[in-house]
Amino acid sequence: FFFFFFFFFLSRTPSLSYTHTHTLSLANASLRLVHPPRQTTHHDDQELQRLALERHYACSADLSQKHGALLLCGVAREAGPAPCVALCTRTHAHTEWGWQLRGQISRPEMKIVTCVKAIAEERGCFFATGEQISSSIGAARRECVCIYDVTQTMSSSLAGAAPLAVYADHLEIVTCIAPHPTDPACFFSGSKDSTIRCWDSRVEHSVAFLGGSNAPAGAKSHAGMITCLDACGYHVISAGLDQQILLWDVRQLRQSSGIQAPAGVVPLEQQAILKIAALEGGKGMLVAVSSVKGLFLLRLSDQKVVRAQLPSNRPNFLPYHDVKWSSEGLWAAGEDRTLDLFQILPE
Repeated sequence: FFFFFFFFFLSRTPSLSYTHTHTLSLANASLRLVHPPRQTTHHDDQELQRLALERHYACSADLSQKHGALLLCGVAREAGPAPCVALCTRTHAHTEWGWQLRGQISRPEMKIVTCVKAIAEERGCFFATGEQISSSIGAARRECVCIYDVTQTMSSSLAGAAPLAVYADHLEIVTCIAPHPTDPACFFSGSKDSTIRCWDSRVEHSVAFLGGSNAPAGAKSHAGMITCLDACGYHVISAGLDQQILLWDVRQLRQSSGIQAPAGVVPLEQQAILKIAALEGGKGMLVAVSSVKGLFLLRLSDQKVVRAQLPSNRPNFLPYHDVKWSSEGLWAAGEDRTLDLFQILPE
């Protein structure tokens, strides 16, 4: 399992080192991604704030816009400190705007924290994590999904804050988490054990399995490790090392304790997938797909997959380790510490 080291910056045009703006075209005639003749590079951005974890690297992050909470998973820089979940909140002083580190959740039994996701935002400020937990030295390690209440943790000491719930149904490390697209009480997790499970914060165990009912022995959601999940509309989208993008219709969960088969399967041949980001548009869902070999755009209405062209000043592709949609377009964070903005051209 790979951890990726991120620095976090806040600027007028968010950037890590420098930013390039490109355009995405999904015109029916061409079905290709294109760059404008003139490349816009923002060298004059002023860094407004840098958040540093003194003893940890940040390997995962999520933002709760509704509750103004920034969540970071911390992996120890050196032997000694336990992993942590860092919590930052907005500051609104008259002379200052930005983020303030409120504290870190860290307990001796936490051995690894792999991912974090804000969930159930309509019900409160909750977040879920993927954690490897061991109760004592020499004890077996459990691969767990944990739920925390941000409001509760902020009202007391963060350092040893206990989760509201701990689920240990996964057999291997938890790699990703996504909210349920329509039910705020539920969310999904993906794992190195190749399964996707659905959780209900009101229930003490997994309530559904994607790929079969009640997760029979040996059943898998994917043929390999699941690296990423996203939710959009009535669907959960998953991808991983088996080089496939799967589309799951969550409306089927109302009728059983699982989804027998995905509603759609899109292969990406010889392309282990790192990250996906789904966007509901006027003409259907678009999914940005970052693989070890390129950046792609998938249109689910006809399952067309389009590959992004490399910028002229980057002859060798370096993977994008994260992709996110915003009102400005698609942001892609690269291994070379750049942040690229792709803007959608109308068809």
